[in-house]
Amino acid sequence: MGVSAGSEEADLVNVAFIYSAQCHSGQKRKSGEPYLNHPLEVAYILAEWGLDPATIATGLLHDTVEDTHATLEEIEEQFGVEIRHLVDGVTKISQIEFSSAEQKAADNFRKMVVAMAQDIRVLVVKLADRTHNMRTLDHMPSKKQKRIAQETMDIYAPLADRLGMNGVKTELQDLSFRYLFPEEYAELLGQMEAVHPERQLYVDGTLDAIRIRLQEADLAFTKIYGRAKHLYSIWMKMQKKGISLEQVYDAVAFRVIVSDIAACYGVLGHLHALWRPVPGRFKDFIALPKKNGYRSLHTTVAGPSGSLIEIQIRTEEMDAVADSGLAAHWHYKEGGQQPSKDLAYEWLNRLREWQQEVDDPSEFLETVRSELFHEEIFVFTPAGDVIQLPRGASPVDFAFAVHTEVGLHCVGAKVNGRMVPLRKPLESGDRVEVMTDRRRLPNREWLDFVVTSRARTRIRTAIRRREQEEAAEIGRNLLERALKANGSSINAISQSGALDDYIERWRGGHTLDDLLAQVGFNKLSTENLVERLLPEQQTVPPRSVASPQTSSLAARLFGRRKPKGNKSGVEVGGLDNVLISFANCCSPLPGDQIVGYVTRGQGVRVHRLACETLTEFSPERMVEVRWSTETDVTHQVSVRLVSDDRPGILANVSICFQDLSINISEANCRVLGDGTAIHTFRFGIESLEKLETIVQRLKSLKGISRVERA
Repeated sequence: MGVSAGSEEADLVNVAFIYSAQCHSGQKRKSGEPYLNHPLEVAYILAEWGLDPATIATGLLHDTVEDTHATLEEIEEQFGVEIRHLVDGVTKISQIEFSSAEQKAADNFRKMVVAMAQDIRVLVVKLADRTHNMRTLDHMPSKKQKRIAQETMDIYAPLADRLGMNGVKTELQDLSFRYLFPEEYAELLGQMEAVHPERQLYVDGTLDAIRIRLQEADLAFTKIYGRAKHLYSIWMKMQKKGISLEQVYDAVAFRVIVSDIAACYGVLGHLHALWRPVPGRFKDFIALPKKNGYRSLHTTVAGPSGSLIEIQIRTEEMDAVADSGLAAHWHYKEGGQQPSKDLAYEWLNRLREWQQEVDDPSEFLETVRSELFHEEIFVFTPAGDVIQLPRGASPVDFAFAVHTEVGLHCVGAKVNGRMVPLRKPLESGDRVEVMTDRRRLPNREWLDFVVTSRARTRIRTAIRRREQEEAAEIGRNLLERALKANGSSINAISQSGALDDYIERWRGGHTLDDLLAQVGFNKLSTENLVERLLPEQQTVPPRSVASPQTSSLAARLFGRRKPKGNKSGVEVGGLDNVLISFANCCSPLPGDQIVGYVTRGQGVRVHRLACETLTEFSPERMVEVRWSTETDVTHQVSVRLVSDDRPGILANVSICFQDLSINISEANCRVLGDGTAIHTFRFGIESLEKLETIVQRLKSLKGISRVERA
């Protein structure tokens, strides 16, 4: 959107320039040039992107509050509420540091989402600010160059891509590449310059062949050109495939720009007639646009001399959107105050949803990274609707994309008419049908293979809710039993008001179920709780976690026998020589709160008290169990790690286990598409205390983002 000279818009920008010049008067940049040059360049960039006058004015003002005496109140008085909010948002983002420890960086990313939540232009101004800072990074110390470049590569380039601003993304990636890998950058740049004359001859010949073919077919076109792909994308392809520059067939992308969509398909037909298309390399992003709004036809053909070339065909509008994304189709509602909702706002709304649903900042950052870095596939519902998913998505991801309720109650799936496992990766073009059962809920194992942020977030929320409900029920039983031993009950102390008073003092705003869940999770002991609820009487601790009925059930089944020694490390309600096994579903360890379940013909199986599986069993078959006071029995347990996908991780983990004299009995690893890996280790260990030691040691290793008991 241009700014006409003499218009109100031009006056706004001029006043912003004068105000910025006054605020930054006397300030210098690291290069020695006047600081005012920076906001002026940011405003130029925003104008080149076609942004509105309010955003351009914000570019001029974006550093005034942070770096000068200016205040937000002054900004509002001079320029109005809209620009105040924009400047405030950019200021908050500028104060965020992403290179700190993982937890802090994750929390800071949440703050960034809040800052840009009301107006996406906040992020656009920050991208312009970062673009100019990257262009002038030479004057910074080397260490700071690398920190800023890494932050740009990890955060701002992917965000630009998510807004469809491909030109910004490629510039930020190339500039970051230059500072992060200076030797590789210089070497590749030299190679590109060396082959440029020969490659240009090939490009010119290819363009002539396309031009002649389309002219002979009387197909009008606006522009035909060949452009070298940016250095970072070429380097990444060379690294990923282990090939040389000469082997990168699509180092140059050919583009044909036409007037309308019908002409796109007409050009495609003639190019396929001119050169043989490569099977499986055609992509129709016009019929199935990318999430960021990108639309184009892509085809790879065996061009002149049989060399493979990639050709992109699109309209002028599509070409503008491909380069500038959100900025290319910036429209305004009536009154011209706020940009209309588009794909960028839909994505931002999803971010806000995730932020509200995900409590753990690191989990939130993992969610966003997953969303930012995945390639896409297109699959179909039975009704023929198109669902866009990341590559590697499963039927469970598909189910949650259709509707949350479909995902929560998914029990099976058909792909192209055939039953498949729920973990099977989908392919573009698959037709997917999901079977549901209202009685079923998500399985924790789904988290091992789902890739979409929506599915992962909804599954975790459902599991947490279910665990909370189960813990509350367990806590209710434990507290009721403890109160009964002291001549009271939950109902009695509720009626007296003692329970409500305690809950309010304990944690204002929480409920009885929250309190009971803390008991069920063994985070709050019933003994301490009863002492506080019945302070005026001598309290008696509850005898066991199992009812008298269950203890008598065990006695009837196993009888009371003479002790012959206990090799399991667990005692069953005063009985000896009982056949005991440990549940694989929860792998209890000495130190865990436990309960026994009387199986049919296989003795007593020991579970952790918070085990999900217990809800499926009959309470009448539960028996009291406890750990022996002296036991050195080794118990099998599993631990799940989330790490960076890089060399040396497994070696460091193995050394950690070796230092603690722990023998790994089973290990599995699965690499995700976002640069992370999930490892599961099963090993023998003596106690919960030792497990906590190994967990803390693993968490301290570089590259490990999360460690949890599986």
